[in-house]
Amino acid sequence: MPLDILLIDDDEWSNMVHELVLSDISAINSYKIVSTGWEALMYLDNSHEKGEFPNLIIVDIIMPEMDGFSFVDHFEKQFFHLHPNTRILFVTNSIFEGDKIKAFSYKSTAQVIHKPLTEKKFKALLQSFDIEKLNKQN
Repeated sequence: MPLDILLIDDDEWSNMVHELVLSDISAINSYKIVSTGWEALMYLDNSHEKGEFPNLIIVDIIMPEMDGFSFVDHFEKQFFHLHPNTRILFVTNSIFEGDKIKAFSYKSTAQVIHKPLTEKKFKALLQSFDIEKLNKQN
């Protein structure tokens, strides 16, 4: 079963690049792109209500209003117990090792990669974790 992805990033250029990458990968069933953590939480709430929850969430660490860490705090408190197979992929321009350490402190984190997300990086990510587990009904 293909992946359903939510991408959260405030950078329009990054979103255009990431959309090109995501649209070319056959393992992806659908993707939604939003520019804020608040939009993402509303989308997840609606998705949960409909029974159509993404199994991979790609989130930028550095965003205004609600950064990626704050988003994942909300995600893990509100949704992770309901959708334990949904994984987080942090994408970032940050060079701080502390950001990577913090990202891996979350139970839902699958990986941290540097922007931009490329097809090669994404395919390597898919090989690095159990796609069957991601595709189990959340």
